[in-house]
Amino acid sequence: MSIGLRRATASELAAQLPELDQQFVFGKGRKLSLLQRYPAMFAADGYGGMYVLASADSLLSSLCCKTVLWHERGRVWRGAMIGAVYTPPALRQQQYASTLLQAFSAQLTDDGYDFAVLWASQSGFYARQGWAPRDSSVVAELPARQAPAEPTVTVRAMDASLAGEMEAIRTAYLPSRIMRNPIDYLTLPLPAADLHIHRWLAGGGDCYALLGWAGDQGYVYEMVGNPKGYAALWRSLLASGKHLLINDALETPSYLWLSDQAGVSWQAKSLAMWQSLSVAFGERGEFDAHISFLDRV
Repeated sequence: MSIGLRRATASELAAQLPELDQQFVFGKGRKLSLLQRYPAMFAADGYGGMYVLASADSLLSSLCCKTVLWHERGRVWRGAMIGAVYTPPALRQQQYASTLLQAFSAQLTDDGYDFAVLWASQSGFYARQGWAPRDSSVVAELPARQAPAEPTVTVRAMDASLAGEMEAIRTAYLPSRIMRNPIDYLTLPLPAADLHIHRWLAGGGDCYALLGWAGDQGYVYEMVGNPKGYAALWRSLLASGKHLLINDALETPSYLWLSDQAGVSWQAKSLAMWQSLSVAFGERGEFDAHISFLDRV
């Protein structure tokens, strides 16, 4: 049987999405389709979307991809975020997913990409495919608290109109970051049902926190900007009344402030698996990195 890698057609994507949604969203008790949650990944233009390993008459395995630019201390690397790797149950244990990943990595390399990243709780399968764990991510949990609203912080639903202002803050305060387009701010990471921005604008400073939530559970995805506003942002996050799951990375300004001033205790959350695709990226040596949930797939 002759099989090969290609980008899924619009009709194939429409047919496959219900299976992906059942596997990764609805089957886990979550809401909103992947198409709604990750509009940048499924945009008609660009390199992203769904790729399939297929024979002449059937789809054997698939993955979803979003391409990114990673700005790292003055240099820009081209990368691919990979997720939703899926093989239909009847076709599993035949190495189709392995073949798909190998073929897709080869295509990315041929097309001049520097790296690829995916997230996996079962890392052994991907390690055998040449992926390496490189992750400085940490997580902390705090029970819900009753706190008054913070008057110096505005809270509103996140939308693409804020992209320019958010990118200005990230450029000023994050030497290493995934560069975002307006559509990237429409991302709604699993399992959140909504996404709000808490923003402090006082004393000539500017900083923000992104809070996703579902029911009584809140997810702090990032806190970025002038550290003078962190205390106000923290009070605003506590006033949400949510049980907070805080995501951050070792040694960032927000990590250090939350550790020292808010008494937050952290646990490592190393799920990211990286693959070097270019010679230059491979020569940069060992490293650990953190990719915000807003940039993942």
